[in-house]
Amino acid sequence: MRKPFGALLDVRFYGKADQEVQEAIAREGVGDLVHLLSYLPHDQILKEIIDADLLVLLIPAENGKGILTGKVFEYLATRNFILGIGDETGDAAALLEECQGGVMIDYDKDPAPILEAQIRQWHEGISHETNEKAILRYDRKAQTAQLSAIFDDLCN
Repeated sequence: MRKPFGALLDVRFYGKADQEVQEAIAREGVGDLVHLLSYLPHDQILKEIIDADLLVLLIPAENGKGILTGKVFEYLATRNFILGIGDETGDAAALLEECQGGVMIDYDKDPAPILEAQIRQWHEGISHETNEKAILRYDRKAQTAQLSAIFDDLCN
């Protein structure tokens, strides 16, 4: 693996990492860039993702087309760029595109060009622009209001 990012990159994974992931980090010689850290309470994790420059969203390769995790909505709320890895035609990919929250690439594609483009934009002072209106539609309060309206309609 090439290391085009050097000291610019600090990758942090929180929680339990599979042995396969640990072996891949060692095999690829990226232990100085990739850090496996312990679980953190939810409120602390939220602070970490808000402070991040880029977020990685992993969607399972098998049967992942219809998966929309709660994590994708938390990530969108940060307005940080999201690099999704999963089915490019899946629901999470469509959501990222609609909200202009980032990009989804298939597992077999190299993420380096996307990372390089993001680093270039940061250095040039170009901030990531999201579709604020779309993101607000998926806000928990907005979703609760929509659900409440549905219940009101059903009860009347």
